[in-house]
Amino acid sequence: MIEVPAGEVTLSDRRTQRRWTVRVEPFRLAAVPVTQALYGALSGRHPSGSSGDDLPVETVSWWDALNFCNALSIRDGLTPAYRFTHPTSPPPVNPPLGNPPPAIPLPVNPLSAAGATPPSPPPDGPLPPDATPPGVAPSLPAPGGPLAPDNLLVPNGPFPLGGPPHGSLPPGGPIERNSPIPLDEGLLPGGDVLLGDGTPGVIWQRDADGYRLPTEAEWEHACRAGTAGPRYGPIDEIAWYRDNSGEQPREVGTRQPNAWGLHDMLGNVWEWCWDVYDAEVYGTYRVLRGGGWFDEHWSCRASVRRRSHPTLRLDDVGFRLARSLPVT
Repeated sequence: MIEVPAGEVTLSDRRTQRRWTVRVEPFRLAAVPVTQALYGALSGRHPSGSSGDDLPVETVSWWDALNFCNALSIRDGLTPAYRFTHPTSPPPVNPPLGNPPPAIPLPVNPLSAAGATPPSPPPDGPLPPDATPPGVAPSLPAPGGPLAPDNLLVPNGPFPLGGPPHGSLPPGGPIERNSPIPLDEGLLPGGDVLLGDGTPGVIWQRDADGYRLPTEAEWEHACRAGTAGPRYGPIDEIAWYRDNSGEQPREVGTRQPNAWGLHDMLGNVWEWCWDVYDAEVYGTYRVLRGGGWFDEHWSCRASVRRRSHPTLRLDDVGFRLARSLPVT
């Protein structure tokens, strides 16, 4: 994993015309998204619509990503970052771990990050009139329903994942809802999920050293890698998107990295972040970043935000692993 330095990043939301600055502490981030090989070896599942060991895993929900982070943490002897509970289930009973499978190394940079940094493109400009297609309302679970698995994961053997898919959308399409979601799904400050009876659905244990999703601010800070423009290089050199992907996911790490050695931060698959998108309007919808293989160029920019319900599994959405650094 690559150590991302501390810094400040200014996030923006075109829908609300809001801007806010966040201080980001140093952390670690995987050089590429989680691959199908790594996901399948640990989970015993192959959910992706495409097939290839070095392709990014996709068709995984936000809950699936959290579960995978915990499973990988247990396998590697780390403290899981997420604590799950469920109000209607008995206390979790995990079988003995036994002998964990051989270590599966995280993907490393297939390309060198050395050399001159490409020139920064011009600053973000206005989106073209057709940049936001009409919204599509997916089928959703009833507000207040179960949102989390009822047991933690074990490192060997198939693991139970978050709830079944609750809808599907064309790849690259926006994740929209036409009316506000009531807040009885329950959110705590910081994005932890609180179920209706006061029992947490998931708590991010911020002092844990295990794998986790990056926050939205961490993701954008890492994507920009010190640049100020919409992208960290020419789009055809750094990203798989509609014009060059053949309308399918492509092997990770085959486009040029940014200045910090991170590949596929733009294009290939959208990546889940920890953060809630807009609790007042969209409830527990979570943030997606980066753009995907089916998206036009304007969606593959460092500042672009997308949203999806945490139970949805979409064929252009994957995730990338992060880890916190010890506080000194």
